Amino acid sequence: MAGETLDLTRSVYELCTTHPKVKGVMAQVGFDEITKPGRLQTMDRLMTIPRGCQAKNIALEDVVSALQGAGFAVQGYEFPAGKDAAPVQNAGKDDEVRGFLKMATSLLKDATASPSPGNLGSVADQVEDAASGMEPTVTKEENVLIPLALKSLTATECNQIAAESGEFGYSYR
Repeated sequence: MAGETLDLTRSVYELCTTHPKVKGVMAQVGFDEITKPGRLQTMDRLMTIPRGCQAKNIALEDVVSALQGAGFAVQGYEFPAGKDAAPVQNAGKDDEVRGFLKMATSLLKDATASPSPGNLGSVADQVEDAASGMEPTVTKEENVLIPLALKSLTATECNQIAAESGEFGYSYR
C-alpha cells in the first residue's frame, strides 16, 4: 500500500526536501549526481523527475516503479502512448544541430587541408543550418529559462551552477 504522495510536476529539490527518502531512490535508479553536495540547491531546483529522465535517458516507468516500491504513491506524470513506445523526448532538434556542427567541423578540417571555394561553401552552409537550428532554443532560454532561473536562484547558486557546468555539460558541444 502506497504512503505519501509524490507529485512529479514538483521540482526534484521540493520532492527531496519534503521526502528525504526520494534522494536515495533517485540515486539507486541512475541519478547518482543527486548525492553531490550542492546539486539539489542548484540544478534540481528547476528540474522535475520526468525532465531529468528525458535528459539522462532513464525510463520514467523505472523511476516511478522504484518510488512506488519505496512506498510512495506517484502522480503528475504521463507515460508515452503504448507499451513499446519510445520515451517522449525534445532532444531531436538539439541532436540535429549537433549533427550540423559536427559536419561543419569535419568540412572545415577538409577545407583547411585542401582549400577551395566549394569546400568553404559547404562549411558555411552547415554553420548556417546549425545557427538557424539553435535560434528557437536560444529564444526559449532567453524568454523562459533565464528569467525563471534569475527569479528562483540566488547569486551563490548561479555561481555554483556556472562552476559545475563543465562537469555536467553544455547544450551544444
